[in-house]
Parts: sequence; C-alpha cells; structure tokens
Amino acid sequence: MKRILLLLISVCCLAGFTICYANIANEELSLGGITLQSSTDYVRSVYGEPERIVKSNSRFTGPMQTYYYGTSFRLMVKDGKVTQLDSTGNNGIKTPSGISVGMTRNDLETIYGKPNRVNRDSAGYISDYYYGSDSNYYTGAKFNFNGSGRISAISIGYFD
Repeated sequence: MKRILLLLISVCCLAGFTICYANIANEELSLGGITLQSSTDYVRSVYGEPERIVKSNSRFTGPMQTYYYGTSFRLMVKDGKVTQLDSTGNNGIKTPSGISVGMTRNDLETIYGKPNRVNRDSAGYISDYYYGSDSNYYTGAKFNFNGSGRISAISIGYFD
C-alpha cells in the first residue's frame, strides 16, 4: 500500500513539472475582425477600399494580391479569399483575445500559454513565437519580438 501511495505521489509531482504547449483556438486566427478565408467583399465592407493592391505570381502560390491598409496592416489574397494577415504597427488591430503590436511576451504567454515553437536570432535572443491552430498545426499565429521583448509584428496564416 505504501508503494502505491508513493508511486501516486511521484506521478503527481512529475505531472506538476510538465510544460504544456498550447495550440490556439481557430477563432483566434483573426486580426481586426478579418479571418482567414474572409472574402474580399467582406474586407472592403469593414475597411473600405485598400490604399493599394499589389499583384504577384509565383510558381508555388500562383496569382496573389496584397491589400495594403495604411503602412502597418496588409492582407494576402488568393482567389478572392484572405490567406494571410499581417499587422506591423500599434494601429489598434488586435486578435479576438486582445493581443496587439506593442504588448510584451509575458502578456502573450498569459493569454495564449507557451508557444508551439520558439525561434531565436543569430545572437540567441527570442525572435518569434508560433502557435498552431486547434485544427491544423500549419495554420496559426506568429508573433515577432523586438529587442525589448515586445511584439513588433503579428502574422496569421499558413506556415511550415
């Protein structure tokens, strides 16, 4: 009986030291009310006409368009649907949970938990966090950090 009790206590202690990495809910894959696969008609109904549209074509993605709203919010569009969203300024654009450019890494972890992946720059400093979605690890949110540990860019989309 003592051995079983000791085993249970040991398992509970070990479980307390486990670090859990969190996926984020699909509903969090949104910036400023725009989600992946939103139509360009919906984007225009929310933000109006983009300041500029840049067309591109690559052998991997085919024809694409980039919609620019100001200097710090852009949307990648393929076949009339949003495939990526990027915010690079403290412009009021947020995720549904309120994450925005300028917040700290600690703020981000408090809301989303530990990331699925941490990337570091050549000097060893944390450069970005990646959170995969609940439904597909390759669809998610990437948060870049500046030298003081604040979010400098948010990207929602498909990553490898």
